[in-house]
Amino acid sequence: MTMKLPSIQIKAKVVVVGNKNVGKSSICTKIFGPSKSNALLVNTKIDFFMMDKTYELDGLRLLIKYLVWTLTGEARPEDAQPLLFAGADSVITMFAVDDKGSFNDAKRWVERLFSMMGPMPVILVANKIDLRNTKPDCIRTEEGEKIAKELSKKYDMPCFYIETSTETGEGLQKLERLLSQIIIWKKLSTEER
Repeated sequence: MTMKLPSIQIKAKVVVVGNKNVGKSSICTKIFGPSKSNALLVNTKIDFFMMDKTYELDGLRLLIKYLVWTLTGEARPEDAQPLLFAGADSVITMFAVDDKGSFNDAKRWVERLFSMMGPMPVILVANKIDLRNTKPDCIRTEEGEKIAKELSKKYDMPCFYIETSTETGEGLQKLERLLSQIIIWKKLSTEER
């Protein structure tokens, strides 16, 4: 006889930001499936992704119902509005390793978020790492890790760093696993208070 695990359902809002062409929609499609809809929020286009995923942890079955918002197109850090981040459980801030401008703006995205909402868990994602083999002057791992550490220290909040490639799939499972751990930790620690 198999014992049924007790289950908990968690609703989670995740916001994905970054400059144009860093792979926001690609990474969301690879992890969460195709976009479900889009909307215009204060002159900024947003795509929505949804996914339900079950995890097992310490004898519990946890169903996370992800609602992912991602800014599309030409959005800049100063375009981000508080409504975008309201109720977010985590934010993924992306840059492309072959685009120094997107790397420099990644820090501005996090600072804009924290200035509006206060510190919250952030995952800094370096995407397109497959291009390091073919393009010179790509952002190195050490540079991304340094920014994440600086942001963590400055705001006294974890800023995790992960490298991915939507082309090869490298790092995508690690990103999804880290995101789920952040959400579970945040939701369960909030319920304990």
